[in-house]
Amino acid sequence: MPSSQYGTDTDFPPSGSRHYILLNSNEAPVGAELDMVKFAMLKADAHLACLDDIISKADAGLGQLAEQRASLSSYRARNRAILSPLRRVPPEILVEIFL
Repeated sequence: MPSSQYGTDTDFPPSGSRHYILLNSNEAPVGAELDMVKFAMLKADAHLACLDDIISKADAGLGQLAEQRASLSSYRARNRAILSPLRRVPPEILVEIFL
């Protein structure tokens, strides 16, 4: 995985390394390779937790922005209604039209 701007860097193993070979084959790990794979999983878990936290915060921020947008859109629509030509028609004429 490429470097992250959030400081929880998890790198993919270099091409040709034993870890890379294990990832791209059905070979079983032996000896110290088990610890290497477990450590890689721990690093990935930590990075995933960090990304989940960032995503959660972004979702919360997005929700707040959506609420602000809806409120501003409603405010704009109410202001637009003030400019309606119908508002400038005298009430006496409206009574004649609709009664």
